[in-house]
Amino acid sequence: MIWIDDQAVASILDSAAAIKVVDLVEAGLAEVAAGTLVEAPVTRLDAKEHAANYTVFPAYSRERSLATVKVLSGVERNPEHGVPMIDAVIVVMDAKTGIMRAVMDARRTTALRTAAATAIALRRLLPDSAKSLGIIGTGIQGWAHAQIISAILPDLHLSVASASGNADRARSLAGRASLELGRPIASSTCDEIEATADAIVVASLANAPLIGEASKPDAVIASVGHFLPGATEIDPRLVANAARIVSDLPERFRRHWQAHGRILGDALERLTSLEDLVASQPTPSGSGRSVFLSDGRSFEDCVVAGYVLQQAELKGIGTRLRNAPFNG
Repeated sequence: MIWIDDQAVASILDSAAAIKVVDLVEAGLAEVAAGTLVEAPVTRLDAKEHAANYTVFPAYSRERSLATVKVLSGVERNPEHGVPMIDAVIVVMDAKTGIMRAVMDARRTTALRTAAATAIALRRLLPDSAKSLGIIGTGIQGWAHAQIISAILPDLHLSVASASGNADRARSLAGRASLELGRPIASSTCDEIEATADAIVVASLANAPLIGEASKPDAVIASVGHFLPGATEIDPRLVANAARIVSDLPERFRRHWQAHGRILGDALERLTSLEDLVASQPTPSGSGRSVFLSDGRSFEDCVVAGYVLQQAELKGIGTRLRNAPFNG
């Protein structure tokens, strides 16, 4: 069994691997539909006295002969103490023998698989006329979305903004992304992005809406950073009035947003799954706003972790934790 730390994961899941991650997640959707990639229900425990949750994401891939379990914790007040709000690891097991093959830091895999799902939705929801996309959020999710969207939708003008209004953080991410991704990325504000962007990705962990109906009438808005049940980065009225609403996990979103039922009306009954979106025709231009509500799924962790393990073993990356026989 090996330990693959964040630095090692980053060396495998660099910007050049962005397209590979999207391909893995999209192929994983097809495997789920075929029954060869199986997810067990996500289990979440909340500790209100710590403003924390502890969540487990299990999956099993017959094709890869791997089982994975991601263990994730989220503590809302951590940033006040200089500690990341979210921490996570993935345990990778050989499906035949049950032997633990790896434990890896999962913060980067979580961010990139989330951004991959966003890109899959955007490719089908964005009209051909779309020119610009704004990312609200300057943390690991903001950076991951800049990586993935630059690779998958290279013709879009990209800008980034800080959810808290911290202009220095926006400029820092824009500068880093421009340098490392080899394309100009502008720093902006939430208000500017809301008013002008054809597509908006909100990756903020905010508990109150940052984007509402001031957005363009045919904008595509992806919410990927919500954290606590009932928290909404985007105005529920925007969801209620959207022409198309897509979620990677419709049932979980119905539960998550049930507190806003009076505003939402029948909106959550109109949710389309990401699988159905992939199988459908692209959205025509001028058809109204589209909203993608992302929650993250176990199969995404499984396919990306399987790739990271494969590359780590090929390249001799990782720290051996124990010697265990493995014959495949």
